Amino acid sequence: MIATQSYKDTHSNEEIPSETRVPLNCSLYNDDYDVLASFPFHVNIQSDGVHSSTTYAYQETEYQIYMLVINNENVLPLTVFCLKHLKYFNMINSSIFPYFSDNDADFQFPPEIEYLSSSLTTVYIENTKVTQLPENFGKLKNLSSFEMRNTGLINLPDAIGNLPLNFLRLDKNNLVSLPQTISNIESLNMLILDDNLRLHSLQSLNGNRNMQYIMARNCSIDRLPYNLPNLISATIGLIPRNCIQL
Repeated sequence: MIATQSYKDTHSNEEIPSETRVPLNCSLYNDDYDVLASFPFHVNIQSDGVHSSTTYAYQETEYQIYMLVINNENVLPLTVFCLKHLKYFNMINSSIFPYFSDNDADFQFPPEIEYLSSSLTTVYIENTKVTQLPENFGKLKNLSSFEMRNTGLINLPDAIGNLPLNFLRLDKNNLVSLPQTISNIESLNMLILDDNLRLHSLQSLNGNRNMQYIMARNCSIDRLPYNLPNLISATIGLIPRNCIQL
């Protein structure tokens, strides 16, 4: 394992709106190191278990990156989605593109994530504005853990119901409701929705037979969904002292 190797491209790779950007061509890159070199910021390749406050990656074998943590960067380069061995993707305190916009629709996560449909198992995004997810997010056929914390997320695509999730955490967002399709995620057993103040219903979860834990504190919810036969614990409500607990 290489401990401190870093990569930086020699040209700007700033994001532009999806309607004008050139289609992603991953054939331009021979291996994952080439992909890292296309980024407009340094990526340190760390030894397993070594964390950093800057952007870093872990490699499974030489030239194969399996984990990427983007920290404090002002753009998400589309070439991230050419890391064909990537299993774990984290993005923290960053921006998905480097220009200002007051239009929430501009903050949709790039649809190119479907390039990682066979490899990704975990996605963690925190303190990074992402208000919407593309429908093809539902193509991540091995995604078992998904967290979006304090991103401004407004809604989930119907395709969320196609994911094989075990764990879903969406706290500190702007969700109003959950899509009906979320009940299709038969593997889902833990759901955290704390601090979605406008979230008024969990009835989309009705009939989920594997759900065990639900946390929805500081949400506008006054009743539990029904027909959750394996539910062990649920805490929901607008403020902690008024929460409904199972």
